[in-house]
Amino acid sequence: MTSLEYDDVSIIIRGKISDWTPDIVEEYKTNFINSEIIVSTWNDENTQDVDCTIVKSKEPEMPSPHKSMLNHQVILAREGLKKASKNLIMVCRTDQFIHGQNIFKF
Repeated sequence: MTSLEYDDVSIIIRGKISDWTPDIVEEYKTNFINSEIIVSTWNDENTQDVDCTIVKSKEPEMPSPHKSMLNHQVILAREGLKKASKNLIMVCRTDQFIHGQNIFKF
């Protein structure tokens, strides 16, 4: 794939900032040249070393009596999607690398 094929791709990385997050962003910049990269995380997360568009949201309280992260995942994905401007969007985690450059081939 040529770099031009990534002009219409947004990558939304959602979740808490891990030690890996800056490296993940840099790898995506290298593998998916010209893509829009957005990190969607909580207001209290340190994003100083993360070089891309940052979206911060207020973290909700855990529901009771059953603890579930579902609301957390939905909120971060939704807020990231609000900032995305491309037609093809991948949502992934802040602690997860996706190495395959062919992931957007159809």
